[in-house]
Amino acid sequence: MIKETKRITGSITTNNHTFKNFSTLLLFFSIVFLIYSPAINGDFIWDDDLHLTENKQLESVEGLKNIWLTRGATFQYFPLTFTSFWIEKRLWGDNPMGYHITNLLLHTSSALILWRILIMLSIPGAFLAALIFLVHPVIVESVAWITERKNTLSGLFYFGSLIFYLRFLKLEDPLAFTKKKVLQKRNWLLYIFSIISFLLAILSKAATCTLPAVILLIIWWKKNSIKLKDLILVAPFLLFTLIIGLITIVTEEDTAGARGIHWDLSFWERFIIAGKSLWFYLYSLIYPLNIAFSYPKWSVDSAVAINYLPSLTFLFLIFALWFFRSNLGKGPLVAILFFSGTLFPALGFFNIYYMRYSFVADHFQYLACIGPIALFSALFTVFTTSTSKLSDSVKILRYFPPTCTILISLLLCIVTWKQAHIFKSNEALWRNTMKKDPSSGRARVGLGREMRKQGKHEEALEHFRKAVVLQPNFHEAHYNLAQEYHHKGELSLAISELKRSLELKPTYYFAIDGLARVLAEQGNLEKSLQLSRQCIRLKPSFVPGIVTLATILEELGNLQDAQAHYERLLKLDSNSYKNYLNLGNFLYRTGNIEEAILNFKKAILLNSSSTEALYNLGNALGQQGKYLEAKGYYEQVMNLDEKLPLSYYGLGLVHHYTGQNLKAVAAFKKALSLKPDLVRAHHFLGKIYGEMRQDQKARFHNRLAEKLSRHQSSLWINRQR
Repeated sequence: MIKETKRITGSITTNNHTFKNFSTLLLFFSIVFLIYSPAINGDFIWDDDLHLTENKQLESVEGLKNIWLTRGATFQYFPLTFTSFWIEKRLWGDNPMGYHITNLLLHTSSALILWRILIMLSIPGAFLAALIFLVHPVIVESVAWITERKNTLSGLFYFGSLIFYLRFLKLEDPLAFTKKKVLQKRNWLLYIFSIISFLLAILSKAATCTLPAVILLIIWWKKNSIKLKDLILVAPFLLFTLIIGLITIVTEEDTAGARGIHWDLSFWERFIIAGKSLWFYLYSLIYPLNIAFSYPKWSVDSAVAINYLPSLTFLFLIFALWFFRSNLGKGPLVAILFFSGTLFPALGFFNIYYMRYSFVADHFQYLACIGPIALFSALFTVFTTSTSKLSDSVKILRYFPPTCTILISLLLCIVTWKQAHIFKSNEALWRNTMKKDPSSGRARVGLGREMRKQGKHEEALEHFRKAVVLQPNFHEAHYNLAQEYHHKGELSLAISELKRSLELKPTYYFAIDGLARVLAEQGNLEKSLQLSRQCIRLKPSFVPGIVTLATILEELGNLQDAQAHYERLLKLDSNSYKNYLNLGNFLYRTGNIEEAILNFKKAILLNSSSTEALYNLGNALGQQGKYLEAKGYYEQVMNLDEKLPLSYYGLGLVHHYTGQNLKAVAAFKKALSLKPDLVRAHHFLGKIYGEMRQDQKARFHNRLAEKLSRHQSSLWINRQR
């Protein structure tokens, strides 16, 4: 009877435990999808193009191989992160929603595993800590920004590795194993799983390399000492850390470009950065109402004594927690050591690319914030639990702990929901950043680029002008300002800004290419050729630079070399429709219509929505007298973009050459309604009206055609991109 009662009781306990796990899972996923709903429908932002949408390595199996084995194939060596993008590229292409949902699933799964880890470590308030981690506003940048997949993916494997290792240390319920042999077998299997998970974590993001130190910290906390056996068991983790860490350091400096004036810092300047960063991150956790996408750089002058104060006070905090550990317990010390140790790779002691913009970023503390969060949750739970014991005398106090938990979570959820809105688009992101930091030249440049994409060139020009005032030494600001001057036809001003950009960064190949193009427009082909060759020497795979070089060679009459460079583009990337389009455009211009048609068709196979390829194919077919086929391609362009004037112009030509002058007139008029200065449309209208004996209209359009520039061309060919 007693055994039966125990069996029934055990069954009820198991069922309750399962119900609790399922309820927590459902709650966590529901909350995260609710508070991140503004970002789920968000667009790609900032450098998502570099890592994802314009990353050529994601377009082929060869690219997947390069991600893992070719140095410099990706901006940073996070091969597993880029592999996840490679897989998703085949699932939902360039639809950002799929990537956003994946990030949410990864983050929520990490929060659930964290909950179990904190329970295993017997930390009070484990559920509250996991919930705060799930919904805290400082986490938004890591979850809502697709590029930060490296955080959510590496975080999942990081927690997976840690929970496997903790179970290997037998910190879980020993009753889970019944036979000693099975226990030993499972323990070593868990150890292997922990190593594999750790390897996956650092291949997703190298900053997770601090996990071996965290494991040793937990061993010291729970077992009061670290033995030789513990160090031996952690040795494989340290080996992987050393290998991936060295690869990451080299990649950051050589490929990402983390070298130069922004990283020319002494040890003491880096010491100052570390102290200020640690206090900044703690402040952001406590008061997350002023968090932003980008923060201004601090003064780190090592000659100013007060700059050392943050670092010294943080060291004093660690010393005090160590000194009073017998009174306070080891918990607070472990939490702060976990926090600072996990942040160590991003505290300024190593050169990382992001330091060119700021010394801190919310996404750096994705894992580190768990230390202070767990400490707060434990202290809060102990306090509220002790308070609730008074509930027999004051009944209202029994509702104090759950009420406070709900209130804290609700406040954090509201702030996170609001913060998620700024990741909906580039414009929202940069406007919010500019609002919180009006002195940010980076935000001005980002917003200016977005305005340019939207065709708002005057607003873009204004932002770039302000950017160079705010940050005179920001070479990208000068380059973007030059692009706008170039767009306006103010070539002298464009040249001045491009030269200033190159003074600040002589190896900035974007500016070298831009200067080559502007000089070519001025007719200085020899100098532009010299610059273009310099650009390609610096970056042999820079596609726009190769196009510029080929165009200049074509202008100089060196058609053979020009064609060789266009064909070189296909060797670099045979899956790029733009490369076939560029070659097709060249062949069309040089009269090789048949070959041009083949390349236009290949471009369309790779990108059926390329209006440029469709329009130019229509032109080429028209040159061969295949008017019906040409008409079909012009109509496809209209379906894709009804406001593109040249498609109506092309259709007008087809109607004219097939004897349908009334339809031709209607098409040419439509083209002119969209682009009144389209010279050739006026010319053909004058010709058609002359044939129709409508002399007044014929003279009107002929005069307009003469008045407008005779050098305008009806063939839409973007020879620089």
